[in-house]
Amino acid sequence: MDSFGSNLKTLLNENNVSINTLQIYLQMSSNSSIYKWLRGQTGIRLDTAIKLADFFSCSLDFLMTGKEENVKNSISCRYPPFGKQLKKVMDEKGVTQYQIAKDTNIKSGHLYQWLHTDRIPQMNSVIALADYLKVSIDYLVGRE
Repeated sequence: MDSFGSNLKTLLNENNVSINTLQIYLQMSSNSSIYKWLRGQTGIRLDTAIKLADFFSCSLDFLMTGKEENVKNSISCRYPPFGKQLKKVMDEKGVTQYQIAKDTNIKSGHLYQWLHTDRIPQMNSVIALADYLKVSIDYLVGRE
């Protein structure tokens, strides 16, 4: 996650965006989480990471890992629910919930919640899933 903080700092600087502006855009009551992200002290939820990637017109892969700087032409699009997209990718790859839980550190209960409810994962889990499924983060969440 420390590359996320570094990438966010770079994006803020390159786009001349203040932390207060970002706080307002994200509709956060305080900017303490943003400072924690910049210092690598806390993770970020998928929905918030998507808002950041849309704000900066960059891919989630670039924002979170520095890989594949793929600028998005349209921002603030509607993306499929994470569980629906995850199920689609699992079907494409021919893997089951059990296999993922067995082969990764992701708990089966979390996978079940993502697949069958509107629960939103933390980005560290999304990154682990994308790596395991050998797809980009953006593809896994339906942004490409």
